[in-house]
Amino acid sequence: MNYQDYDFGVVTIGSKKKTATDEIENFLRKKNYLTAPLANPSLPAMLQNCHNDYRRAVLLIDDCHNATKDFFEELQSLIGVAAPVTIILCGRTDYSAGDSHFFSFAQWCIENECVRGWQLQGFTPKETERFVCALIHGVPGIVLEKICSMSQNNPLYIVQFIEYMLETNLAVIVNRSTVGITNVSTFSVKRYLPDGVHEIYQKRLDYLLSLEDSADMCDFLSILSFFDGKLPTSLVFRFFDERMPLFTLLLKHRFIRYGDHHSVMFIHESMYLFFRKRLEKQKKLQRILAALLFSNADYFLSEANQVEKGKLAYWNKNFPMAIDCFAETVNTLRSIPNCSSFDIDIEIYGYLDIIFLLYSRKKAQKELLKKVILAKIYIALHYFTPVQAIQDCDNALALLQTTAILSEDQEIQHTILEQKAHSFINAGQLRDAELVLHNIQAGWLLNPREYDDKTVFDMFDRLSGIYIKYNSQHIAGHYNQLSYQVASRLEDKNLLAISHLTSSKVYFYNNFARAKNSLHELIELLRDGSSERIRCSALLSLHMLEALHNPQCDWARTTEEAARLLRMAVNNSYASSIIRAYMLLAVCYFKTYAPSEEYGLSLEIISKGIDFSIRFGIPTYIWQFYNLQGIIQIRQNLSPDEILRNFETVYALLTRQNLLFLGNYDLCYGNVLALSNYGFFLRDFSFENRFYEKMSQITYLGNTSPCDFNCAKPSCGFICSNSTEELKQKYAKAEKREVLFSNQPSSVFLRDDRTKFFIVLS
Repeated sequence: MNYQDYDFGVVTIGSKKKTATDEIENFLRKKNYLTAPLANPSLPAMLQNCHNDYRRAVLLIDDCHNATKDFFEELQSLIGVAAPVTIILCGRTDYSAGDSHFFSFAQWCIENECVRGWQLQGFTPKETERFVCALIHGVPGIVLEKICSMSQNNPLYIVQFIEYMLETNLAVIVNRSTVGITNVSTFSVKRYLPDGVHEIYQKRLDYLLSLEDSADMCDFLSILSFFDGKLPTSLVFRFFDERMPLFTLLLKHRFIRYGDHHSVMFIHESMYLFFRKRLEKQKKLQRILAALLFSNADYFLSEANQVEKGKLAYWNKNFPMAIDCFAETVNTLRSIPNCSSFDIDIEIYGYLDIIFLLYSRKKAQKELLKKVILAKIYIALHYFTPVQAIQDCDNALALLQTTAILSEDQEIQHTILEQKAHSFINAGQLRDAELVLHNIQAGWLLNPREYDDKTVFDMFDRLSGIYIKYNSQHIAGHYNQLSYQVASRLEDKNLLAISHLTSSKVYFYNNFARAKNSLHELIELLRDGSSERIRCSALLSLHMLEALHNPQCDWARTTEEAARLLRMAVNNSYASSIIRAYMLLAVCYFKTYAPSEEYGLSLEIISKGIDFSIRFGIPTYIWQFYNLQGIIQIRQNLSPDEILRNFETVYALLTRQNLLFLGNYDLCYGNVLALSNYGFFLRDFSFENRFYEKMSQITYLGNTSPCDFNCAKPSCGFICSNSTEELKQKYAKAEKREVLFSNQPSSVFLRDDRTKFFIVLS
């Protein structure tokens, strides 16, 4: 490869900028790949009009996790476009940035054979030690141990910790390395920074504050964080003016660096996140920053958009100006009929608290305030994580108590509580969801007029969903019938479809005909395409139902349909359907290729399904992937200890979701089958003591006191929660491959032909 035949360029997408189209066009024109004028300067149009017979452009688009759905769609449309341009995308998949559109696009890249991908990995422990020793001359053992421990083998952590030591003269550098971005899966649920990195950055800031003229430097870092971590050099130089040595000091201490296109930016995105969080949390800093920017309005405010100016005006206590700046956003919120069924711009999320405060004392704005609250919760629930949505619900409930015009509004309080229950269910916290829903139910029974029909429907539907998972079919069925009655009275097609979908789940494992009929009614109801999300979920359920109950299942056709529905789910960011489609596809590959001892495709899909579950913070299906993986491991003759770790992962995940409680033993959820598989394994590999210990922890109606294994009686044998005879019966049933915790016949479920373990789909 001759690098002289290539033109290289880098474009960075900021978290507010969201697109790189202009910079890409400038690069291609500057390098003479693009000469013709374009009526529509989209990415596909640019590349289709690029020409160069002798050279090739290589364009790196950095921080693509900040891009919009439209930009991702443009990138996807490039497949098949012939152009002398190679595009390399770089984005963070460590879950501290990006939304569902980015994650869906990243998964599309993985699935598309025309796209190549590389996953950056951390060091091994030995590589970490060698790296630190190469950077620090004569590093003491205790310092080496501390760095290795804090870094978790992540080069970013290593470098930042070492630079703190350099700034405080605790180390001598031998060979400076460049900070790099790596994939850190251990922090998947955090959208800010790992505690270790935060502490390092705080120590580096403390050191900066100890220097002379630190206030001016910290003011600049606050300004830089407000403006997306990047500013033109002309504005930066104008700010420092005769204080340029301070700018040089920030460069020397690696707080900032020169960026592309004559800009100055933070040394790393995580540094930007640190200073951004610091600004968001400290009101004094906000007032100082706002006053500083308005005093330099002739140049700094030219970089701010309307909502950013609104935030600054609010911080500067110029409330009329803030209201004027947020006018367009407020008008959009007013026009939303129902947040749950409206395409909300997620970029407004960070400004909703300020909008609420601006209007919180105006009685005429009551309906607007309610929409502001619900918009924030819906954005968090559907685009961020369930945990964030739970926190936003709690914040909203607290806000109601301090907002006079809403403090007596029962309707908004009930809606928030219902959304909190929804968030708990998505987070796998069934007990918490159950308590919240029963609280709503009790209030509704006392004062039904205070509850709108949509909240009542959601209450019934989600209670039905919980009791399905608790294997209490009659209770689940009754709640499902109640939800259907509400939907019928409202003549709401989408609510009727949801009720049919829940009905199919009630009978998914033990009444094939009834479940299938519910799904067909749903599909017919939505034939006009009014809710593709629900229809996609229903089609997946229909194919899963066939796989579970039809011994003559056409696996080739089911594989094709699973792949088609996966594409549909990815293209539309249907998070739960994406995960379920992976589960169905993994089973299809397993059933197709297991007879020839080929497990690679199935294991690959299992890995992707687990990864996607973590990305979206949805734990509901992870244990099903591990269940299938355990079956494959048995077939591969892996060591019993390794297989045991896999099934104990299943058991731990079920425990965390309160799925060791089996309710009425009705078998309407797959946890019963997965727990039976765990028992089969313990029986087959002679883990008899562990069998009695683990099975004794499983509870159900009439037996809700699991053994605590602290009994002092020598004759106890750790079976005080189940009779000796009952545990022996379960042990015998495990040998016969019967369902351990149900009276349901064991022959009707999908099994692996060799191990006779159950395959779970839901």
